[in-house]
Amino acid sequence: MQRLNGSRQLHRYILFTDEAQFNRDGLNNTHNSHVWADENPHATVETNFQLCFSVNVWCVVLDDQLIGPFFLEGRLTGEAYLRFLQKELPRLLEDVPLNKRGRMYFQHDGAPPYSSCEVTNFLNYRFPGR
Repeated sequence: MQRLNGSRQLHRYILFTDEAQFNRDGLNNTHNSHVWADENPHATVETNFQLCFSVNVWCVVLDDQLIGPFFLEGRLTGEAYLRFLQKELPRLLEDVPLNKRGRMYFQHDGAPPYSSCEVTNFLNYRFPGR
């Protein structure tokens, strides 16, 4: 682990990123859905869907900052994610001090859009050796 300022502080320079997809086709990940009811703790919610849509919500934790959320419309592809990295991420990082931006490591999971050749090449160029 890299030493910064004489102590282990690498975690302060890692962009911990993730995204989640939300849609109205009834296939949402229900571990994020809860009903809180004093009178009926087994309450359910009936839903009727008339419009199909899909949106990806991206967010990052960097040290003690929450950056985002940012909404990526449509299907998340390598091309769409690369566009986000090139055009939107710099704007989202404007409030991060330059000395921190120069030391950042970009972490994300192994989702296929993240590991496309174009995205990998861009990240290797933007974060050399990291």
